[in-house]
Amino acid sequence: MAQLSDGSKVGTFIIQNTNNGTVRPSSPVIGQQYFDTTLGKPIWYNPVNEVLSIQITAAATADGNVTVTLDGNATNITVDDGMAEVASLDLSGTVTTAGNVTVTLDGVSTNIAVALNDTAAMVADKIRATVFTGWTTGGTSGTANVTFTSDTNGVKTDATYSVGTSAGVTGIMTTTTQGVNADTAIEIADRIRSTVFTGWTTGGTIGTDTITFTSDTYGDKVDGLYSEGITGATGTATTTTQGTFWVDAVGNDA
Repeated sequence: MAQLSDGSKVGTFIIQNTNNGTVRPSSPVIGQQYFDTTLGKPIWYNPVNEVLSIQITAAATADGNVTVTLDGNATNITVDDGMAEVASLDLSGTVTTAGNVTVTLDGVSTNIAVALNDTAAMVADKIRATVFTGWTTGGTSGTANVTFTSDTNGVKTDATYSVGTSAGVTGIMTTTTQGVNADTAIEIADRIRSTVFTGWTTGGTIGTDTITFTSDTYGDKVDGLYSEGITGATGTATTTTQGTFWVDAVGNDA
């Protein structure tokens, strides 16, 4: 096939040569061949957008930021490990019938024995001294108030109090802090997907743990990275399509 130094079209593509390999055609067409004298080989114009895929593999275990780095530019996305539920019990009255009062935390009931003539403060102290698996009791000794703080973050069934088999000491249980679940892998992925990354378009199906990032411009980019920081929300980043402008005969970026 003839080679024309003026860049005229030959067949279905252009062949162009130059004495300086650093000066490539400014307005090439897809499939255009060009002999790069610096590289000492022919190359072809093959513009491809780079595509990165990130899969989030774990929920958050600590508050903080995860970081997505695209072509060297880092963006932080806030994630939340949730909140522990807290309940408060206020007692009043005096025991008129000995028996058991019942405290139920996240659906698990525990009976506490009370004696005749126990005051509300005495009953509160007995409750406060009881072990509730997964919960920590609090409040000031000698007062009629008891607090219950979940040892783990997340939504819990509201706590309740019952006089049970006893009588005389009534109580009002109030959820003072509603538990909040930690961000799941899917929720973190959706938050990343909704974030604006200049020069990139996010994709992937909402409600899944995988996000795609497609460069808005052609060419090779610095490989993307994902970091969970201190959050525990692990993930993996994979370049699924390498961006290119010019490629050599075996398809490598040139």
